[in-house]
Amino acid sequence: MDRKVENKKTSRMTNTSVFIAYLIVVLILIIGLSGVARAFHVGVIPHADLIQSYTSSGGTPEYKDSNTDLVYKVQQGDMLTFSITLNPGYTNLECEWTVRKGSAVLTSATGTSFSWTVPSENSTWEIEAEVFLRDAVGNPVGKDAVSWSITTVDVVTVNPGESIQDAIDSICPEGGVVELAAGIHNVSARTTMPFSRPSWSTIIDVGVLVIGRGNITIKGHGIDATIVQTDDPSTTIFGIMNCTNVNIQNMKIYGNFDRYNGKVPGINIHGIVNDSAFSDLYVENFKYCIYSQYNGDFDNITIKDSTFAYARGGVLWLSGMDNSLIENCDISGSASWFGLDFNTNCHNNVVRNCTSRHNGNNGFRIGYSKTNNNTLENCIAYNNVYGYLFQGSPIPPGPGNFMKGCVAYNNIEGVHISDAYADQGLHISNCLIYNNTGHGIGSELWHNKNGNIWITETTIVNNGGDGIYNELLYNFYVKNCIIAGNVGYGLKNAGGGSITSSYNDVWGNALGNYNNTTSGTGDISEDPLFADPDNGDFHLKSQAGRWNGTDWVNDNETSPCIDAGDPNSSYSNEIYPHGQRINIGAYGNTSEASKSPYHKIYLSVPMTIYSNGEYSYPEPPITYKDNQTVNITFNVSDTTNLTINSYTSSQISFTATNTTTDQKMNITVYNGTFIVVNGKKYEIKKDGIVQQTKTASYNKVVFTDIPVGSDYVITESGGKQHKLPVARPVVVTGIAILIVVAYWRYRRRRRRMRSGGLIVLVPGVAIEWSSFIYM
Repeated sequence: MDRKVENKKTSRMTNTSVFIAYLIVVLILIIGLSGVARAFHVGVIPHADLIQSYTSSGGTPEYKDSNTDLVYKVQQGDMLTFSITLNPGYTNLECEWTVRKGSAVLTSATGTSFSWTVPSENSTWEIEAEVFLRDAVGNPVGKDAVSWSITTVDVVTVNPGESIQDAIDSICPEGGVVELAAGIHNVSARTTMPFSRPSWSTIIDVGVLVIGRGNITIKGHGIDATIVQTDDPSTTIFGIMNCTNVNIQNMKIYGNFDRYNGKVPGINIHGIVNDSAFSDLYVENFKYCIYSQYNGDFDNITIKDSTFAYARGGVLWLSGMDNSLIENCDISGSASWFGLDFNTNCHNNVVRNCTSRHNGNNGFRIGYSKTNNNTLENCIAYNNVYGYLFQGSPIPPGPGNFMKGCVAYNNIEGVHISDAYADQGLHISNCLIYNNTGHGIGSELWHNKNGNIWITETTIVNNGGDGIYNELLYNFYVKNCIIAGNVGYGLKNAGGGSITSSYNDVWGNALGNYNNTTSGTGDISEDPLFADPDNGDFHLKSQAGRWNGTDWVNDNETSPCIDAGDPNSSYSNEIYPHGQRINIGAYGNTSEASKSPYHKIYLSVPMTIYSNGEYSYPEPPITYKDNQTVNITFNVSDTTNLTINSYTSSQISFTATNTTTDQKMNITVYNGTFIVVNGKKYEIKKDGIVQQTKTASYNKVVFTDIPVGSDYVITESGGKQHKLPVARPVVVTGIAILIVVAYWRYRRRRRRMRSGGLIVLVPGVAIEWSSFIYM
C-alpha cells in the first residue's frame, strides 16, 4: 500500500471535486420510536435539513479552498466570522454556537452568525452551529449541525490508500488536523506500546492508529463518505492514550466482520485522557464500539450525535469516566452485554437523548462500583432484558443517581435495582414505564445494603409483573405517580424495606393495588383516562386541553389525575390553565401537562386576573395557605394581583395591587356559595370604609372604578348574613366548614350560572364535590 502523506494544500488541488461532493456533514440518527414520540420527546433527536447553506470568512487562512471549507489553518489573533442560512420552510428554529477545545466549551452564542477571535496559542478548536426545530411546547423534534475545525498549527489531508498513522505522526508536536478524504480507508497492522499510569504499567495492544499526544483532530467528510475499516477482528482502529484535546468525527468506523467475532474495541481509550470528543460517528462490528479501560482516568469526554451498533460485548463500555456527556446517540445490538455501561468509578456524567435497544442484556447500566451522581435524561430503552439497571450507588457517599424523563417499554423488566453496594439514593422522575413483560420497576436483593429510592411523577402501566416490586432493605418513596393496569400488584413490598405511597393513582392492577403496604395521603384509585395507551400515548384526557404531539385538543371527559398531586409539589412548568396544582403522572410539572378545567384561587396567593379570563395564575408558584382552595370569580377589567385573605359564606376579604398607582378595576361577583340575592344591596369596603354600594341583579353584583388597594371586603350592605343553601346534605363532625363558590365568567364566553357547584373547605384539606362547576 502506498503510505505517502501529502500536505493538505497539494492534496486538495487534485481532489477538489471529491471534496465538494462530500462537503456537507451527514448525520443520520432517525430511529423508529413507535408511539413514544407522541408521548414526549425521548431518544435521539432526528436529523432534519434545517441549514440551507453556510460560510466562513475573515483572517488570513491557509489551505482554505473556498468559503464553504470546513477545515483550514488560521493565524493567532485572526477575527473570523461564521454564518449559516436557515431553511425558510421551517419555523421555531433555534441556533446555538459553541467553540470547543476538545470537549471544553470556551464560548457560546445564538443567532445565524458568529464572530470569534483566534486565541494567541498553538492549538485546535471546533466551531459548531447546531440548529434545533422545536414543537409548540418546546420539545426538540429535529436537529441539524455544521462544524469547522480550525487550527493554528498543522493540517494534513489523507486520501484512501495513504497511511493515516503516518499523517498523525507527521503533525507537529503542538498538534493539528488530519482530514480524511472521502472514500474507504483500509487499515490492518496493529501497534503495541507501553501503557502506564502512576504505580501501574503494562504492554497492551493499543490499536492500528495510535494517538498519544494532544491537540489532534481526525475528521472525515461524513459517515456515508469517509469509511475507516479493517478486515481483522483483532484490530482496534483508534487507540488513544495519555493525551488531551483529541477529536474524532464525521466518519464510519467499521469492523468488517460478524459482530460475534469481534475481539477488540473500535475506539480504545487508555491511561489519562481529558477534554476529548467523539461525534458524528457510525461505529459497528467490534467487541466494544468505545471502550475506556478499567484502570484509566477520563475527564470531560463528549460522545454525541453518533450511532453505535453490533458489538460482541458492551456497545459503550465505560469506566473511570467523570464529568462527561453522552448525547443524542443510538446504541444497539450488543450480542451479550449492555448497550451503555457505566461500569466502575464513573461520576457526574450526563446521558441525554440516547436510545438503547435490541441488546442481548440490558439497555443502560448505571452502577456496579463507586458510580455516583450520574443522570439519564430523556432516554429510551426497548427490547432489552432490563431497560435500565441500577446496581447500587457510590463508595464514598454521594447524592446518588438520577433518571429523568426516560421511557422503558417492551423490555423484560423496565427498571431493575439491585443493592450491589451501599446506595445513597436513586431518583426517578417524569418517566414512562409500560408494556414490559416483567415488573415495571423491579429489584433484587444481593448484598443486604440499605438505601432510599424516590419515584415521582412517573407512569407505570400495563406491565406483566408488579408496577413496583421491592424485595430490598431499601425505602421506596412513591409520589405523584400513576400505577395502573399491571398484571401483578400495583405496589408490592416483598423484603425488609418499605414502600411509602402518597398522591398516587393506584388502579386496576390485577392482583390488587397494594401488597404488604397501604394507600397513603392523597392516594386515589380511579381510571386515569389516558389518551391512547395502546399506542403509547399516556397524556391525560382533559376537556380544557390535551397535548397530542402536534397540537392541543379537547376531550369530552377529564382525568381524575389532573390537579391531584401533592399540593406542595411545583407545577411551575405546566401551561395555563393548570389549576395551581401538579398533575399526577409522567407529565406532571412539564409543558405537556394536560390543562385544568378548574379555575381556582388559593388563599393568600397573589393572582393576576386579565379581563379576557386568561393567564390568571401566579408564576412562579407560591406556597398556599393550609392547602385550602376557593373557586371564586372576579371579572376584572384591568390586570390586578389579587390575594384572597379570608372568606365566609357572606363575606370575601382580599387585597388587590398593581404597579400603576391610579389603576382602577371593575369587579363582578356571581351568586354561588357566597350569597348574591337579586334586589339586595352589597358593599365593597377598603380599610373599613365603604367604597361603593350596589344592588344585585341577574344573580350578580358589579362594582365599577374601584381603586387598586388593600384590605377590601365585599359583603351584604349592613353586614346581614343569609342562611347557606346547600345542594346536598353535608355531614362533618367536629370540623368547622368554610364554603365559598362562585363562577368564572369569561368575557369572551358569556354563560349563565349553573347551580349546584360547590367546594367544601376544611382547614388543611381541599375537597371538591362531584358537582364542581366546569368552565
